Amino acid sequence: MQTSKLRTESQKNRIQELDGLRGLAILLVMMCHYIGDARVENVSTATRYFLRLMSFGWCGVDLFFVLSGFLIGSILLEAKNSPSYYRTFYLRRIYRIFPLYYLWILLFLIGITVSQFVFAQPWVTRDDYLHIPRYVFFLQNLFWSKTLVEFMWFGAMWSLAIEEQFYLCMPLLVRVVSEKTLFRILIAIVLLVPLARLLILHSNRMAYLASFAMPLRADSLGIGVLGALLWRNPDVRVYLQRNPKILNGLLLSFGIMIGALFQSFMRPSSYLAKTVGYPVLAFFFLTLVLLVLSQASSKWAVAARFGPLCWLGTISYCVYIIHEHVLILLSKIFLGSMPRLTDWMSALITILGACLTCMLAAISWRWLENPLIRLGHRHRYYQS
Repeated sequence: MQTSKLRTESQKNRIQELDGLRGLAILLVMMCHYIGDARVENVSTATRYFLRLMSFGWCGVDLFFVLSGFLIGSILLEAKNSPSYYRTFYLRRIYRIFPLYYLWILLFLIGITVSQFVFAQPWVTRDDYLHIPRYVFFLQNLFWSKTLVEFMWFGAMWSLAIEEQFYLCMPLLVRVVSEKTLFRILIAIVLLVPLARLLILHSNRMAYLASFAMPLRADSLGIGVLGALLWRNPDVRVYLQRNPKILNGLLLSFGIMIGALFQSFMRPSSYLAKTVGYPVLAFFFLTLVLLVLSQASSKWAVAARFGPLCWLGTISYCVYIIHEHVLILLSKIFLGSMPRLTDWMSALITILGACLTCMLAAISWRWLENPLIRLGHRHRYYQS
């Protein structure tokens, strides 16, 4: 009986359409890392262009940022006056994020220790140990000097550091200022952060911070919180529900902008992508979020409720953490190389990597993440 209550409490706030968008985000990231980043040889111009197109899947991370800003902003605004505001928020985040994250760090520590002292692998160095504290304290996005093994294991973890740094700042901001003041602050962030990125790119010192560091990526998260503020307003919500052409028009407009900027988004992305491009992507994704929420019968909402996509969104946290390393490991075992797409065997390994990743993530969700989320939801903002 108690377990049933916990399951209801932890799952009742899940929004199917947003799970679908989360699934889209992780699908884009996997297409980037599995197809767009794969080594190719002697391919046609059309194939090379297709692979470049797949590399644009990195924008899935920006969709994650917008979704995080929207969902966390909605939660914080709803619980703003809770007597257990900070305690409940951070305990729930700890139950959700920490166990799998620190388990992955522990596996890395065990792996490099066994490799160095048991198998005496030359590509494992003492630096692999020295960099672990960065990940323990979510500071990895502030550094770009990575060892080979570290990069293979933690390649995508920079965005988790951004998320954690966002969790440290946003609850305080929501708690202490009015919604009107919060709106103004968020607008200032959206306007000023691209300028800050331009300055650091122009200085040519630690330019990687423009893509990987806070507060230089705060605009995408802030745009998500702006969306939460708008959606929270009943008048705005009714207006969007009654005027679908507004959001469809905005989605088309931002889509055209993305098309115009497309070349600048290709790796390595240009100044234009890292200044103007990031907020354009964020506003496109926010418009998509508002569209699927306000127009339940639209083709966008129907697509977002597609079962396999929602399932992928549900297990996306583990998929994001492990997907690169699973493919690298399989490629090393069966191909003797880093991931590539040069023949049918390498294509088969890529498919196998995706399937194994999803299988492991499903196991993680069933036996680790979901039970811990249910435990986290025992901590409530308001006592019923």
